[in-house]
Amino acid sequence: FISLINFLLQVDLLLLFMDHDSSSVKSMALKCMRFMFRRNTCHFPVIRTVFGRLLPLIDDEDFPLDCKSDVLRILQKVMTNCLCA
Repeated sequence: FISLINFLLQVDLLLLFMDHDSSSVKSMALKCMRFMFRRNTCHFPVIRTVFGRLLPLIDDEDFPLDCKSDVLRILQKVMTNCLCA
């Protein structure tokens, strides 16, 4: 239970960095999230938050293409983990 709370807090913290102006900060936050979601992690509050926050970034024309790639990888991993759970 404690590890779930820590995971939720870490994801929330990384999502805060997505509001930063620097694309390098956003890129680093996305890479950290990719690392976090590498294991089978399927917690509904996390999924809802991550999808709600990251999905609109795919359509954002000002969002760098390499960051969009990271977003798609994170969303793919989340979906794969949930379908396999």
